[in-house]
Amino acid sequence: MNSDHRRSRSRSLERAASSFGNWLRSLKKGSIATAILFVLVFTIALWFEINDRSGSLPAAVKFKPGDESGLFLAPEQNAPDHGVPAFVHTRQDEAAEPSFEQTLPTPAPSDQSVEQFPDAADMKSEIAQASPESSATKQPLEPVGDLAISGRVLDRSGSPVEGITVIARAYHLFDPDSGRSVPARDYQRETTSGYNGAYAFERLVDGEYRLSTVATEIHPPVQILVRAGVDFADLILTGQLELRVYGVVTTADGEPLAGVSISPVVHEAPVVLSGKDGRYDLRVELRDIVTSLTLRVSKAGFENQQLGLKFSPTDAKELELDIVMQTGEQAGLADVRGVVRGPDGEAVSNQRVSLSSANERKSYQAVTDLQGRFEMGGVLPGDDYMLSINAQSVYQDYFQRNIKILPSGVTLNIELETQDTGTLSGRMVNLFGIPVANFSMVLKTKETSFYNQRVVGDGSGSFEVENAPAGELLLRTESTPYYTVAGIRLPAGGSLNIPVVLDWGYDEIRGKVVDQGGYPVAVPN
Repeated sequence: MNSDHRRSRSRSLERAASSFGNWLRSLKKGSIATAILFVLVFTIALWFEINDRSGSLPAAVKFKPGDESGLFLAPEQNAPDHGVPAFVHTRQDEAAEPSFEQTLPTPAPSDQSVEQFPDAADMKSEIAQASPESSATKQPLEPVGDLAISGRVLDRSGSPVEGITVIARAYHLFDPDSGRSVPARDYQRETTSGYNGAYAFERLVDGEYRLSTVATEIHPPVQILVRAGVDFADLILTGQLELRVYGVVTTADGEPLAGVSISPVVHEAPVVLSGKDGRYDLRVELRDIVTSLTLRVSKAGFENQQLGLKFSPTDAKELELDIVMQTGEQAGLADVRGVVRGPDGEAVSNQRVSLSSANERKSYQAVTDLQGRFEMGGVLPGDDYMLSINAQSVYQDYFQRNIKILPSGVTLNIELETQDTGTLSGRMVNLFGIPVANFSMVLKTKETSFYNQRVVGDGSGSFEVENAPAGELLLRTESTPYYTVAGIRLPAGGSLNIPVVLDWGYDEIRGKVVDQGGYPVAVPN
């Protein structure tokens, strides 16, 4: 029995070996493709099995930062289940990776490891609230136009300067429809010069802009006024030198004098006062081409002085200057008083009165009070003084020359005449007669150039000025490009309509001005 069983088992093994051998031989005959297909089908079936089991995972599980479990599951809460697990595997250790057949517990809502995912509608609501387009307190955007300002930043030799910060601040902006000036507020742009010194401000609205550079250790700031649409607004930098002027202020008797005001006449610098010991210390930023400096020295009850200093900007960085102050009586100074009235005897108040002498190189100023009175003390006597008043618009400007100031003083009675006016109108056009819209100029009287009224054309270039001063007038711009229109004669009580032709070309001419040695000459006329 046992032998029969062993023989039967032996025959079965022989048949299995024979089948295995036949299968191996079939592989050699080209059935390897069938085996590969079988393995592929088995892999796909296994993937779907794993996918079905992963459907029991929680919708959103985020482990605490210190947890090293390595899974972050965060599908949308209301998203449909497509059978694909949404997860990011961050753990590098494959041995510690949890099996998909494990059931991950859902954390409690109060657990800090749970990340709450808002509903899609709530998310849209929050985005809408944060959006600047839907905010009730939306901040106004800067005005955007289609004009530009460009140019280059150069040093005085004509070489480009890179890395200079250029700021454009709106000075006057113009409404595109009416052409009238609109508030500029804090509208400004900022840029930096490139390797070739070039800079540009684009998408500017129509108007005039103050262009200024930010001071560096080498170059002081410079500033120009430019009209939008100009592409040759070059900024010329100079070097700078800090000059220190110090010393002691004393009276004529040699006593230290405190509270004396000392400041430069032209250059920007804070005013300094002498101390109790009479000492002062003034620091002035000078441009590299300056070889002289004028100081203004003043104190109530003493003679005002203007002191000139000569120096070499390459050698001198400190100058010592002792100042002696004299009282009005010691210097033989005079008092100048007066009153300013209109043609009907009315007092003209808050009017600036200027007194100057070319020979003595002195100037004094005062402002009229409510009764039209003014007074200037400490005036150096002389016989060539000129008194001038830049009168208000209803009065004519006033001049009186060759006034003699005696040591005993003088009293002046001044009567202003009313201004003759008319109506000036016209249209601003280019050389081809095409209107130049929204262009700004100022109207001035030719004789004095004190009168100053802004004239802005509308969208068709038309303008009208009521109560313009009669006589010979001129129109000019205050910014680049510079235009002057002269030969305007307005009759008193009449009206005048004129075309104002502006040479607003479409091309530019560039070049370089050099001296006989071939070196560039900066800022030529």
